[in-house]
Amino acid sequence: MPEAMRVSFTGIDGAGKSTTAQLVARMLANKGKKVGFLPSIGLTPYIIENRQEEHLFCEASNKIASLYKEGQEEHNVLKIFASSILFVAMQGRVWEPNLIKNYHPDIILQDRDRLVDSIIMFLMYGMKGLPISLMTSVVEAVAGKNTTDDLFLLTPDPMTAWNRIKDGKTDGHESLDKLEIMASQYPFIINALISMGRITKYISIDTKEHDAGETANIVYNEIVDH
Repeated sequence: MPEAMRVSFTGIDGAGKSTTAQLVARMLANKGKKVGFLPSIGLTPYIIENRQEEHLFCEASNKIASLYKEGQEEHNVLKIFASSILFVAMQGRVWEPNLIKNYHPDIILQDRDRLVDSIIMFLMYGMKGLPISLMTSVVEAVAGKNTTDDLFLLTPDPMTAWNRIKDGKTDGHESLDKLEIMASQYPFIINALISMGRITKYISIDTKEHDAGETANIVYNEIVDH
């Protein structure tokens, strides 16, 4: 059986990753594709075919999400870091292999790219100066190695993203300054990972110019044309 196509969404908090990823999952499922969905922390993985969703690993997902939320509320960097590492380990070592083995999806959609966003986390929480190759090795030691076929970087205006965070539509632990720094890091990290063979194709979408529906249509057409 052919290996599932892997598609990831990345970008700063408030970029619209979750909204876009879920819209695309339903669009693909409505066209007859079986889609495995790997969400960011706080939601459960699921398989979707036609209009039927089966959610998986709910207990483990909820426990990791609780630890992550505690870290945010307490401003506890260790808890945020630990829950994030545990999350990528479960995603790469348990959830994704289970989806592939037991459900045989055509496409796996990932809300946040396991490798790109882990490296962003390392950089934002005190690991500046480490080579990207070393951080990549650490993530892959924890979560296993795989290649992202299509990576979509959503690039909103940081002020717009920050306002979404303040309105409670996303995590809410990042300042505007942090968002601006993070936004500047993504292209550099992604291009480094392309040169290392971890990402096949990278597409940047300016969400200042496109609403969620338009962004989802751009992504859908790129996936179909891949």
